[in-house]
Amino acid sequence: MLPKVRVLHTADWHLGQKFLGQYYRDDEFSRFLDWLRDEVIVKQGVQVLIHSGDVFDIPNPPITATRLYFNFLSSLQHSCCEHVVIVGGNHDSPPQLNSAAQILECLNVYVRGHASDKPSDDLIILKDKQEQPFMVVCAVPFLRDRELYLGDIALDEAAHRQAIQKAIKAHYQKFSKLLAPYKAQGLPIIATGHLWVSGAEVSDASVVGRDTAERPTYMGTLADVGVDVFGQDFQYVALGHIHKSQKVGGHNHIRYAGSPIPLDFSERKQEKSVLIVDFEGQNAPTVLSVKVPVLRPLLRLEGTLATIAKKLEERSLQFKTQTDFQSWAELILISEHSQAADEEAIKELTEKYKNAILFLSKKRKKIAQEGSDNFAEDDFFDLTARENVLHVFEQFCLSKNINSEEKLAALKKTFEQVFNELSEKP
Repeated sequence: MLPKVRVLHTADWHLGQKFLGQYYRDDEFSRFLDWLRDEVIVKQGVQVLIHSGDVFDIPNPPITATRLYFNFLSSLQHSCCEHVVIVGGNHDSPPQLNSAAQILECLNVYVRGHASDKPSDDLIILKDKQEQPFMVVCAVPFLRDRELYLGDIALDEAAHRQAIQKAIKAHYQKFSKLLAPYKAQGLPIIATGHLWVSGAEVSDASVVGRDTAERPTYMGTLADVGVDVFGQDFQYVALGHIHKSQKVGGHNHIRYAGSPIPLDFSERKQEKSVLIVDFEGQNAPTVLSVKVPVLRPLLRLEGTLATIAKKLEERSLQFKTQTDFQSWAELILISEHSQAADEEAIKELTEKYKNAILFLSKKRKKIAQEGSDNFAEDDFFDLTARENVLHVFEQFCLSKNINSEEKLAALKKTFEQVFNELSEKP
């Protein structure tokens, strides 16, 4: 009889994130990782940890983030967690993630920053202390174009979309022949993935132009990839990239773990969680969602200055009772006044509510007319905020009749890369 195996599925930590480009969150990440180890892994008897990508927020994370990562992995040694499998996401740098892979494998930590040319290299056989296999993991990271071998077909938008779907499905099918002997033994088989699957629900982007970290990762085409790309070989598919924890398309065994802490105001209402998945041979696994404690409340307050002031007053107790971490509040100010006048008024509110950090976004009074080159002065708002700059660029593209989803996504991606590079320069 095969043993029962308890797996922890998590993803999208985004260690090293600088919230809206202003505040590092190392203390929050540290507290989360301590909770994950002590309250979930140890207390729940987790034997295998699977991380489905986006360990870090940027390709070259700060040293504080890498220290958190390695300290956490080393702290699992001699615990009940015998194996760790980590795959890269679209935010991770494959070389950076793989740099310590050989050393970590000596500690039963298996890292796959990018897909190997040989599927057998990404087929991880987990063994017990008697060297007997008890689980198989097909470790599939975020698949970049060069790993999908799309070639010149990527020059055509429609063909590019179809080629991506076909190539991803083919990548998972490559494992089929390799899995036959393990299926015969009745071992549970898991696949990972870091991509956007059709039917997945994303964060609340209710504010016009809000840009989240959950954008489709292949020029807007991965929203068309269905669950059929995974085939029928896997008892569980551990997904990353979407920050909202959920099962996909009604399939209990195909799951996004979601991000453990809200990474943007658009995620403020989400209940963050990690997933405990129990396996017994090749039977359907049972999945338990474990809620992550809220460390820092995120609020969004919209309206006139008077309305916002009233809402802040109503929530002042929440600010005062939050002792560990300052609350963050996004103020969506609808105003006809000048930016300078509004900033002075917000400054008074900031001084009054010292327990909170307030972010000001001035909502535009109107959207530019299609085909118009003119933006009224009041149409511009707080261009020190990254998401507002991206929104203005998007509206400019639309004013030039750039309506193709693929072209717009490509232009936004290029603009964002340039903007990020310029923002990081002193």
